Amino acid sequence: MIRPLVPILDSSLTLSTLRDFNAGSFPKFGSKGVEMLESSMNIGLFSLPFLLITGLSLGGVYFGGLWMTLRRLPRQRRPFLSMGLSWCLRLAVLLGGGAWLLQHSIAPPLQTILLISIGVWLSRMLLIARLLKMVQQPTPTGCVPR
Repeated sequence: MIRPLVPILDSSLTLSTLRDFNAGSFPKFGSKGVEMLESSMNIGLFSLPFLLITGLSLGGVYFGGLWMTLRRLPRQRRPFLSMGLSWCLRLAVLLGGGAWLLQHSIAPPLQTILLISIGVWLSRMLLIARLLKMVQQPTPTGCVPR
């Protein structure tokens, strides 16, 4: 008997009918694909703000480290070495944190990457706004804003 590629879509279609359909006619997808579908549909409300806040903190570490490095750069004996080491350390923290979150996923990978990226971008925007506000304030001559 030839089965159609897609079961008849009606209001009685559930994940169990998809599981039965996939297990019977498409063994390469099997029940594993349906389990992934079920797990991606059950994303908790806790994971969304958690990933965004984690992205904010990772971005804060990255861009805050950049700001600290640039402030100390005039006093460094080897500025290229200082910038290179700072970049490697900041990148290791950022990518390591992102990789750890992907490995211990609380959300689908694409959503995890997207929310962390939005958090890093927001931390960049917040740091720029804060620093611009500090630079625009009148300061005594020769003082560097903190």
